[in-house]
Amino acid sequence: PSDIRSFVNATQWDRNFRWPMLGPLSPVEWQVIVSGISPVGPRIRFRVLDGKMEIQPLPGTAQTDQIAYEYVSNAWCTQSDGTPRVASGGVCKWGADTDLYLWAEDTQRFGVKWRYLRAKGLDYSEELRAWEDARDFQLSTSGASRSLRMNATANGLHFLNYDNVPDSGYGYGHS
Repeated sequence: PSDIRSFVNATQWDRNFRWPMLGPLSPVEWQVIVSGISPVGPRIRFRVLDGKMEIQPLPGTAQTDQIAYEYVSNAWCTQSDGTPRVASGGVCKWGADTDLYLWAEDTQRFGVKWRYLRAKGLDYSEELRAWEDARDFQLSTSGASRSLRMNATANGLHFLNYDNVPDSGYGYGHS
């Protein structure tokens, strides 16, 4: 979508098989998937690069064509009908007097206040700090990041582990 800011963690699903997609993958894990010679199984994996989701295998080329996910919009204002007001380059801009502001009113008020004081040549440092705090709070309330599991039995990405590496018979000099 044109208004995507970030993906919501753990909402990526392969709806054909009703499986959660595995990821987001790190760059190393991604290269194992796309460059490695070992099979990776039927699960769909993804990574986020430059705000876009890369999926392996590609939808429609193998087992699936129904991918679902949720995301956080970068649109802080919408048109009166609720359509995100996103200009070229994914930047949200006011377009009409009837547009609606979506963030907390304090955030808008603090933003207008520090910009007004700056335009008048007055000290605006406290108002700018208040606006930055309010903005940072808004931005931190949701987003996507990988869940880090602290126990060894948790499900996750396992390329090589004790289940698929033989006890012996591999390495140099063995036949």
